Amino acid sequence: MKKQRLLAMLLAAALVLGCAACGSSGNPPAGSSGTPAASSSNSDASTGANATTVSPNPTGITLPEDGEVYKLDLASGYNPEAYSSKVISHLIEVVNEWSNGKIQITHYPANQLGSDREMFEAAQLGNIAMTGMVTAPQSTFIPMLAVFDMGGYSTDFDAAVATLASGDFRDRLEQEYENVGVKLMNIYPTGYRELETSQEIRSLEDIAGMKIRVMENPYHIAFWTALGANPTPLAYSELYISLQQGLVNAAENPIDTMFRDNTHEQCKYIVLTHHILFNNTITMNQSMWDAMPEDYQIILQAAMDEAAAWGIDNCNAALEEAMAGMEAKGLEIIELPDSELDRIREAAQPVYDQIRAAIGNEIVDLYINELAKN
Repeated sequence: MKKQRLLAMLLAAALVLGCAACGSSGNPPAGSSGTPAASSSNSDASTGANATTVSPNPTGITLPEDGEVYKLDLASGYNPEAYSSKVISHLIEVVNEWSNGKIQITHYPANQLGSDREMFEAAQLGNIAMTGMVTAPQSTFIPMLAVFDMGGYSTDFDAAVATLASGDFRDRLEQEYENVGVKLMNIYPTGYRELETSQEIRSLEDIAGMKIRVMENPYHIAFWTALGANPTPLAYSELYISLQQGLVNAAENPIDTMFRDNTHEQCKYIVLTHHILFNNTITMNQSMWDAMPEDYQIILQAAMDEAAAWGIDNCNAALEEAMAGMEAKGLEIIELPDSELDRIREAAQPVYDQIRAAIGNEIVDLYINELAKN
């Protein structure tokens, strides 16, 4: 792995995310039974600061002027100002233009509709149409997603992009989502979870004894334990004050999250550990997708693919802004050398074995082999 390339990809990547949503009503086509997605002052519009340039419609399909209008809720836990919300805004803009307004997506960010679990369950039931979230909270429903919790394993961003875009592993993912009643519209990485800390970290040994806030994910806890840290599961809402009061002296999050939510204010260092690939998903209730006419499906999927590509290609500026903003406040950015990343991977081997035992060698080997091919 070339260090300059990796850092460039890192600086091209970091979305904020967190947790999101329950409860809105799913929205059938206008004119059918049910309530269309209502406009809301709290929803994320696709205009203003988030406006982007829309490329020409590649599908060659023009929906009829008198065609039905599909109004779809998309619930997420993203900060409205975060890069992840900008990607969704781009999606909204693209699908509206390409469908001539016949497919209208309304984004409800910032956990307006509930928790990740509630949001995913609501999409399964058809109470909301779509969700936007990272993979970790979905592993309760789709166990194979634990393969992405192999901390420190995947540090080749280009290989990860290719592996998730197409191929046998992507096909298997889509099938597993369909098995639980949702369609995987897209999955795309925009970077890694990194380390923000008041403790200087330049080697594996420096991690020993570090008190780090982690998500309530058994594999994340096992990973940091294997590295010698003292992982502490806490609600994200408690992180800032926990750092401030010294309950923890570190946390792991995407760069954009650290910056937008100001948790970096209680830290001195940003350490580029790129330990967990930060995968974003957009899912849709399978029955709603199946009921949509084929021309609508083609346009919606093409817009999803365009938004994912845009998110990967254009997030460099957002991450550079976040890094520069934190450096301006006196934080030091530390890039760990390849040799230390290798040592972290070696130390985490027991966690990989734990994940193999939980989800099977087949899934893990499929993922590893496709990463290697790409």
